[in-house]
Amino acid sequence: MVFMFSFYSVALIALFLLPFSRSAVSVMTSDQDVIDLAAQLLPPILLNTFLGLVVECNTGGVFTSQGRTKLSTFLSMGVELPLNIGSVAFLVLYMKAGLVPVYWIQAAVTALETVIVMTIFFRSDWDACARDAKLRQEVEEAEAKSGGVPSIHSLRSRMSSPGSPMKYQSPVHLKTALSCEFAAAMPGEGEGAAGGAQDITMNIEEI
Repeated sequence: MVFMFSFYSVALIALFLLPFSRSAVSVMTSDQDVIDLAAQLLPPILLNTFLGLVVECNTGGVFTSQGRTKLSTFLSMGVELPLNIGSVAFLVLYMKAGLVPVYWIQAAVTALETVIVMTIFFRSDWDACARDAKLRQEVEEAEAKSGGVPSIHSLRSRMSSPGSPMKYQSPVHLKTALSCEFAAAMPGEGEGAAGGAQDITMNIEEI
C-alpha cells in the first residue's frame, strides 16, 4: 500500500511536471543554460525520489519493525552509502563526467538497492516475523502491568526473540546483561534498591 501510494504520488507529479519542465524551471530562474540543465535533471531526480522512498520504507521501516536491525544497518551503511558515494566519485574523479550522468548513475544505484530490498521483502518469513512481534508486544505489556520491572519470564522471552539485539553466547555475559536489566528497572533508592539487587542476583543464578 505504501509502495503504491509512493508510486502514484511521484507519477502524478511527473505527469504534470515533465511535459512543462522548462516552464516550471523558468519560474525560478531566467538563465537559459540553467533551465536547459534543470529540464534534463528532472527525470532522474523523480525516478530517484520514488526508488529512494521504496528503499527507505524497507530499511527504515519494514526491516526495523521485523527486528532485523543488523540487516537494516548493513543495507544502509554497507550497501547504500558506499554505492552512492563510490559511483559519484568514480564518475567525477575518474570519468570527468558532468552533472546529468551523475544524477542518472544515482538513480541506477537506487534502482539496484530497490531490487535488493524488494527481494528480501518478498522472501521474508512473515509468519515468523509476526510471531516475534507478538512475543515482544506481550513482553512489553507484561512489564508495563508490573510497573516496568521485568520478570524472569519476560527476560527469557526477550532473549529468545529472533529479532532481539540482546543475544549473548557466553553465560557470563547473559547473566550480566540480565542483572543490569533488572537493576535498571528496580524502583526506589537506598536499602530497598540494594535489597532488590540482592534478590536479582539470586534470581539470576536460578536461570
